[in-house]
Amino acid sequence: MLEVRMMTELHVISAFGYETSHMGLMAFRQTMGALMQSLQGAELQSIHKLDQAIWYTILERSFGVIPRSIEVNEARQAVFTVTSQFQQNTFLDDLQRSVTALGEGASDIEKKQVLDDTLLEVWKEVLPAFGFTGDEGYVQFQAALVEHNADQEISTMLQSAQMTVMQRAMRP
Repeated sequence: MLEVRMMTELHVISAFGYETSHMGLMAFRQTMGALMQSLQGAELQSIHKLDQAIWYTILERSFGVIPRSIEVNEARQAVFTVTSQFQQNTFLDDLQRSVTALGEGASDIEKKQVLDDTLLEVWKEVLPAFGFTGDEGYVQFQAALVEHNADQEISTMLQSAQMTVMQRAMRP
């Protein structure tokens, strides 16, 4: 699922001149976050509803999952719980050992796969406490999180954790 999502996002952002890599995706998301934060009222709602409709359609057609909503405070709590685990030294050390175990010749794609698998497991451990169980629950939560993509607190937690994890996982 993550691979399909990533490939779709990379394909879409390339049309807007972004590099088709993790760095390009991060740049695109930062640009979209800044845009969403700069808008207000009807403009923000219009873009938000369009983004949500596109995301829901992709999820239904690609994964057969019917998205559902989550309140912003509950989304913040779930993201806080997950991102806190991502930034714990024990998690980061285990992640680095898993990536290192691939060997010196491991490609960034192989490292990214280990990273994605490891992160997914944490999400799937935490999300049942918020009513999102298994693979389908993870997809539903990610879809629900799109509703709050303009939330500065959620954005900051995700970006901070992502940067920490990527630095640890991709370092030689």
